[in-house]
Amino acid sequence: MQMQQMINIFDLEGWNRQMELFTPLFEQPAFRFERILTAGQTSPASGWYDQDENEMVILLQGNATIEFDDDVKSELKAGDMLIIEKFRKHKVSYTSSEPPCIWLVAFWRD
Repeated sequence: MQMQQMINIFDLEGWNRQMELFTPLFEQPAFRFERILTAGQTSPASGWYDQDENEMVILLQGNATIEFDDDVKSELKAGDMLIIEKFRKHKVSYTSSEPPCIWLVAFWRD
């Protein structure tokens, strides 16, 4: 069995806050888990994410807003979890820069 490197989810050392940072944590054919760091970054102004997989986001630090194409808006604070069903169009319209956002995100296929 191969040992994995241990990381601290809250470690921001070396991160250039000018760009989002995606860190894969675990991946299988129908499931993946990653950490995402944001500091003011949002989804592109045009278009929506329209994914063929379910998504669960947990915001560990910061504040963020996720908007849906049916005018629903979810304002998240540290500790909030949101499940986004596949093909539900959405986008991130706000992420705090101070403190930066630390996300844990799981994606899975039925």
